[in-house]
Amino acid sequence: MPIYELPGKRRSPALRITLLFLILLVLISARSIASYVIEIEWWRELGQLGTFFSMLYYSIAPTGAATLLAFAVLWLAHARALKFAGTRIGEHKIYARISTLALLFVGWILAAGSIDTWTVVRFAGSRGLPEAASQWHDAIFARPLSFYLFDLPFYQMIRGYAGGVAIAAILVYWLAARGWQLRFRLPEMRTMQEIDPHIFRLEGGLESRF
Repeated sequence: MPIYELPGKRRSPALRITLLFLILLVLISARSIASYVIEIEWWRELGQLGTFFSMLYYSIAPTGAATLLAFAVLWLAHARALKFAGTRIGEHKIYARISTLALLFVGWILAAGSIDTWTVVRFAGSRGLPEAASQWHDAIFARPLSFYLFDLPFYQMIRGYAGGVAIAAILVYWLAARGWQLRFRLPEMRTMQEIDPHIFRLEGGLESRF
């Protein structure tokens, strides 16, 4: 007697990888989550829960915004690199999801390494200083004291962040474009006795509009 199997939906490998990544993320951050829960309860007992959420917002929002901005730049560089190499990111679904998570992680590293949240908060708070606080000016550049205390550190931080994002975008573009250019030459490269330095050159890179 023939046995018929009911058709069912099979989970794709990409979905399994995503679920595994989320489970690992929860396990890794379990200690931090427990710490936040204890801290929330402590602030609740003091009757200052709103203060805690304000401090949490000030400490997360600048880094979060910088992470999203860096991720958008890196994702655009990656997408343009694949288009330059003759393919599209939509044609490789598993690769697209993995690379998106990797670029988001790189964006977070750039933001966490270059953004000082309290420098951003001090810069934003100094916008409402009274006029009396800006009466003193230095003799050389005629800048008020608030410029050196709040504005200049913020501008230096933004300069470092923008430089890091620019360098990361260049590296992402070169690695992705050259990697996909060489995808059909892997069998040939395995038989090479010596490394040809030309493989590190991005063919047609100077003609790229990006």
